[in-house]
Amino acid sequence: MSKFLQLEMLLDECPKCRRPFSGPIPNVDLAQSRVGSETITSQETSLLTLLVRRLGFPISNRFIIECLWGQLGNGGPDDPGTQIRVMVTRLNKKLEKIGYKVVNIRAYGYKLVKLPDEIEGAEGVKGVKGDQDGKSINTNPTA
Repeated sequence: MSKFLQLEMLLDECPKCRRPFSGPIPNVDLAQSRVGSETITSQETSLLTLLVRRLGFPISNRFIIECLWGQLGNGGPDDPGTQIRVMVTRLNKKLEKIGYKVVNIRAYGYKLVKLPDEIEGAEGVKGVKGDQDGKSINTNPTA
């Protein structure tokens, strides 16, 4: 890992906006490689550690690749971008159950975000929590 990346991992706040980086999130035990009640792989744990540390902040693909595979003599997988996408998909299946999601920042990297709680007054709107019949409300009376 480069000295720049090692230094960045030690920072407690964003160097640009000075917002503090996040600490642990509920239902995620990185020491035991668990999200909720499900186990995650060591690579997924490493990726999630980076994302949790910078909850809400984007992390570049380059930084993720350097952190996950930079110290390997062979340089890591042939297509690290695909490996990261696979890990993100697997993590999201587990994280969404506890209210978090890893989102792709196009042409840059990823960030971990907290999903919004149920939207108040949105019952009956298709795809929104609280919808019982799966039908949407027609908000346009002329349609």
